[in-house]
Amino acid sequence: MRILLVDDDSAVRRALTRVLRRDADLAEAASAEEALAQLEGGLVVDLVLSDYHMDEMTGLDLYTRIEERFGASAPRVVLMSGSSMEPGLRRAVKEKGIVLLDKPFRIEELHRALERSAVRHD
Repeated sequence: MRILLVDDDSAVRRALTRVLRRDADLAEAASAEEALAQLEGGLVVDLVLSDYHMDEMTGLDLYTRIEERFGASAPRVVLMSGSSMEPGLRRAVKEKGIVLLDKPFRIEELHRALERSAVRHD
């Protein structure tokens, strides 16, 4: 599986990179804008694993931009959030079929979220 990891927190990216590199081909982006630039530049991934709270745009905004740009060929998206009780977030991910992973999470929970995303996309 090829994953694009998007998080503006370098410590989180480093920790997740150590875990994900074992089972996936991994690309990284420090912002939603950088992720979009990589995808528009030809990077092909199966899944985008993105933080929800980032400076320039939210992970949900990133999802919307990916869907608008790539349509049916868009990669799956899993969002990570430490504040998943934010008004509207749970409703939005449910409506769009996005897997939401609550921070902090265990490695097993991460793997289950990635598996759930694959099932929802097929």
